Amino acid sequence: MDGDLLWIGSHHEGLYTFHLKTKEIKRITLPHPNVQAHNPRIHTLMIASDGNLYIGTRNEGLIIYNPRTNTQHSYNRENTPTHIISNFVAKIYEDSQKRVWIGFVNGKLIVYDPQTECFTKSQVTLPSTVDRLTINSITEDNRHNIWIGTHHYWLF
Repeated sequence: MDGDLLWIGSHHEGLYTFHLKTKEIKRITLPHPNVQAHNPRIHTLMIASDGNLYIGTRNEGLIIYNPRTNTQHSYNRENTPTHIISNFVAKIYEDSQKRVWIGFVNGKLIVYDPQTECFTKSQVTLPSTVDRLTINSITEDNRHNIWIGTHHYWLF
């Protein structure tokens, strides 16, 4: 939710907004040279505190979309291979320090700093078996600890 605007991502139909007051549904065409990215298979969405929409896709990696300027940055295995481990982004979370945590279907986890536009590997230590687990949830407690939940009921 972003005010009266609900963002909706689809596995087959791309990105939409639903205006809660007017009940208007609008399809959003992402400005991207790759034809597939106009209709990415969206798996997860997160609106950051700066107003950018983080889009985790099943086939295109991470897309950071600025709805105010209708611009985007795309990060995937092809253009950011040292950090984007998979083009299937399973979960996105913004912590209290405005860092963006990105979890993948293969259990890998990275952190994106929007201020520096840099990716780093997370400092969270996950068991070696986590590579077979999809990261489905990321949250922060009141002590600023990051908690990771996975597909097979693991919690770290």
